[in-house]
Amino acid sequence: MSIAFDRAAGYYDESRGLVPEAEELVADRVEAAVGPGGRLLEIGVGTGRIALPLHRRGRDAVGVDLSMPMLERYRAKAAAAGLAPPALLRADATRLPFPGACFDAVLEVHVLHLVPDWQGALAEARRVLTPGGLLLHGGGGRYERGGASPRDQVISRFDELAGAAVWLAAPRASSFVTGQNIVVDGGFSAVTI
Repeated sequence: MSIAFDRAAGYYDESRGLVPEAEELVADRVEAAVGPGGRLLEIGVGTGRIALPLHRRGRDAVGVDLSMPMLERYRAKAAAAGLAPPALLRADATRLPFPGACFDAVLEVHVLHLVPDWQGALAEARRVLTPGGLLLHGGGGRYERGGASPRDQVISRFDELAGAAVWLAAPRASSFVTGQNIVVDGGFSAVTI
């Protein structure tokens, strides 16, 4: 099972929130990548930090998260903004409750490092993507390769594991979209947006 953020729901936005300008920039980039009418799934949707600005724009998206308190916080924020309830499900990234090839894009931001079986989570993302679908990955800001900080060490270890991973052959072409230099040889092509 992946890590749930039940206890963080009350303070998560204060510690991880984005300024409005950054929210809009992220929403612009997601919209540009997914395109109009594209079916979007956000894994680890949490309190809607990424999804809520898209929701305000009328983007239909489905969000999944392990933490019910985080999902409830997102629902409350959407209601306070006068929006329809978002489509949310409590689910694990390694066992998505959807049929294959049902989303045009899968978005995950700061999630994979929290999933012990992150290879399984990527395989699930690939499974639910349509042929040619996009995996939009946000793993954080810049870091210093070989840096001494705990964050740099964790990201370096992730890079090392991702590069050494053995993947099943992808049944279709999909793209892996990232804002940093992580190369994952899992049947996804690296694209920077």
